[in-house]
Amino acid sequence: MEIPDIRLDLCTSFYRLPKAQSKDGPLLFDAMVLAQTRFVLENPDRQDDGPAQVEAGVEGVLQAYEQLLNANPKDREPWLDKLLKQREAGTLKQFVKQHTPAGCGD
Repeated sequence: MEIPDIRLDLCTSFYRLPKAQSKDGPLLFDAMVLAQTRFVLENPDRQDDGPAQVEAGVEGVLQAYEQLLNANPKDREPWLDKLLKQREAGTLKQFVKQHTPAGCGD
């Protein structure tokens, strides 16, 4: 997505969300877009840093996911649970870098 002066590298193929695609997918997508937009606005000199944008988007998705789980604890997504564990372990940045599909964040 490109808006004058703002370029986002939206990488939806990173997420494997079979249940959420029908129910929470739009909300999680919006969380990703907003988190990446915030990153670019706060770091205009890093607007071409695709990996950092993807990481910011993942953080936004995880924050939204945690809120969704507060409302509906049964709506777990294994992939997002795995990302939460990576974040808790302090290895999310490396995990995202290793598992981002080709073409995302390049």
